[in-house]
Amino acid sequence: MTTHGARINLVHQSLEAIAAGALRPSRLLLWVAEPPSAWPRNLEPLRRRGLEVIQTDDLGPHTKYWPALALPWPAHTPLVTADDDILYPHDWLARLVDRHRQHPGDIHAYRAYQVRMRPDGGLAPYAEWAPCESSEPSLGHFATGVSGVIYPSAFLDCLRQEGTRFVTTCPRADDVWLHAMAVKHGFAVRQVGERPVHFPLVPGSQASALMTSNVVGQGNDQQILATYTEPMLQRLNEVPAVGPRDDDLCFTQREWMTLLLAHGLPAGQRPVWLPLNDVQGQPAGELGCLAQGRSRLVSLSNYYSPVWAPSWLDPQRRPRLAWSRLTRELAGLPQAAVLRWQPLAAERLWWQDCAASLRDHGYATHTFRCFGNWYLPVAPGTGFDVYWRARPARLRNTVERARRRLQRDHALKVEVLQAPGPALDVAIAAYERVYAGSWKPQEAHHGFMPALIRWAAQRQALRLGLLHLDGAVVAAQVWLVADGKAHIYKLAYLPGHEKLSVGSVLTAAMMAHAIDQDQVHEVDYLIGDDAYKRDWMTHRRERIGLLAFRKRSPAAWWPWLRQVVSDAVRRWRGAAAIVSPD
Repeated sequence: MTTHGARINLVHQSLEAIAAGALRPSRLLLWVAEPPSAWPRNLEPLRRRGLEVIQTDDLGPHTKYWPALALPWPAHTPLVTADDDILYPHDWLARLVDRHRQHPGDIHAYRAYQVRMRPDGGLAPYAEWAPCESSEPSLGHFATGVSGVIYPSAFLDCLRQEGTRFVTTCPRADDVWLHAMAVKHGFAVRQVGERPVHFPLVPGSQASALMTSNVVGQGNDQQILATYTEPMLQRLNEVPAVGPRDDDLCFTQREWMTLLLAHGLPAGQRPVWLPLNDVQGQPAGELGCLAQGRSRLVSLSNYYSPVWAPSWLDPQRRPRLAWSRLTRELAGLPQAAVLRWQPLAAERLWWQDCAASLRDHGYATHTFRCFGNWYLPVAPGTGFDVYWRARPARLRNTVERARRRLQRDHALKVEVLQAPGPALDVAIAAYERVYAGSWKPQEAHHGFMPALIRWAAQRQALRLGLLHLDGAVVAAQVWLVADGKAHIYKLAYLPGHEKLSVGSVLTAAMMAHAIDQDQVHEVDYLIGDDAYKRDWMTHRRERIGLLAFRKRSPAAWWPWLRQVVSDAVRRWRGAAAIVSPD
C-alpha cells in the first residue's frame, strides 16, 4: 500500500481493517515519500504490531507495488495490493488468498472492467468499458486496484523485467500498466465474484482521488494510448467474450415501464423520466420515476417489479454514468425533496455511485432491505441432467415419484407456449383460471398478467408452462427468457393437487426447457426468500431500496427525522426493520 498528501493522516483506518482481518498478511508494507518526521502518530500502534512504514521515491500510484519488487521475495509468494482509502471487510484477504490457491497462475481482483474494443481494432474510451460480470479468467478483464488485487509470483518476475517504463507511458495509472503487462505476458484476470465489489470508503479520503483526472478528465485514455502496443491490441481483439451479459433488461427498459403504467398501476400516475448522461456528457439512458404529491419522486415500480435500474438507450452499450449532473438538477427540483427507489440489485455499482453523488449535493441517504433473490448460474455446456443430479435428494425423489405416479394414474401432459396466436389466448384463459383458484391472492390489476404474457410473446421472451391432468390444466407457470436469463415470474396450481406435487413436476419440466433448449446462463427466482427456492437454486443476493432526503427542504425534514429515529431505535434493539417515510 502507498499513501500521499493528507491521506497519510487517514491511512491507518485501511491498515487497521486489514490487520483485523480473518487472515493476516505475512508482511504489511506502507510505502511513503514523506520522511519519518511527517508520519502521523496514529501509525505507531500499527508499527508496534508489525506494520513496516518505508520511505521511498514517489512513483505515484505505482509506489504501492514497485518498491516491493526489490525486496528479497520468498519463492511462489504472491503480492497483494490495496488502496489507502478503503475499509476492507473481515474476510477480504482470506478470500483473495483462497482464490489464488485455487488458480495460482491468474491475477485475482475484487473489481474489474471488461475491456471494450472498437470495430477498427483499437480500444474504446475507458468510460465505455463495462463492469465485469464474470468470475471466469480473461485477458480482457481489467483489474482495478481499489478493492484489492493479488498477483502471482511469476507475474512479479515479469514486472521486474519490464522495469519502470510506466514513468513515461502511464505515470498516474498503475492499473493500466499492470493490465498491459498481464496482456503482454499472458496472465488472465479473474474477478473474485461474478459481480464487481467496491468496499466502503474511508470518510474524508476523497479530496485528492485520481478518479477525477483519470476517468472524468479522460487521463486514462491518454495513458492507455501510450501504453498498449499493437501486439497487445491484437491479443485483446482475439479474446472471446466471457459469459453473456445478465442485466435484467426485461424489467428495466422503458417498454416494460410503459406496460406497467398501462396495466399494472392505478390510473392517473405521473411518470417522470430523468435523463442520464455518460461521463463524456453523451445521452446514455433514463430513470423511470413517478411523482407523488408535490415533494416526492419514487421509482416507477411496484410488486410486479423484481428489480429497478436505469433504462438504457442502447442496451449493448452501458457506460458508466455521470451522476453529478442529474443529482444537481434533482437538488433544485421541488418534487425531489424525498426520493424512494426500489427494488435495486444490491451488487450493482450504479446506485452506489448515484447515492454518493446525492450526498455530495445535499441529500441524506439510507438503504433498506426489500427481499432476497435466489438464482442459479448455469455454466456453459451444463445440461439439465447435470443440474438435476446436484439437487437435494429429497427434491429429486419427490419430483420423480410424483411424475411416475402422474404418468401411471392420469393422462399427463406438459406444454410450453411461446408464440402469439389463438392457442396462446386459450392458454391465457387457462392460466387465469388456475391462478384465480389457487392459494395466491387475487391480482390487484386483473389486466396486467394477460398484457404481460402477450407482450412477452411478441418479443419471443414468453415461456408459459401448463400441466394438464386428464385434459384439464391444474398448474401454470409464467417464465420470461431474455438476454440469456430465465426469470420465473408467476406460478400457481389448483388446490387439492398438493400431494401430487404438480407444481414441482412442472417446475422441473420448465427448468429442463430453460437449460437444454433455451441454453440460459442463469435462472432467476426473482422475488422472495421462500424456503423451497433453496432446493432449486444455488445462490442468493439482496434486493434493497434507497431513500434520499434533501436536507434543506422542509418537506423532507419530517420523513428524514422519522428515518433517523427509526435507525436509532433499530440499532438500540438490534432489529432489522425500517419505517416507511410515507
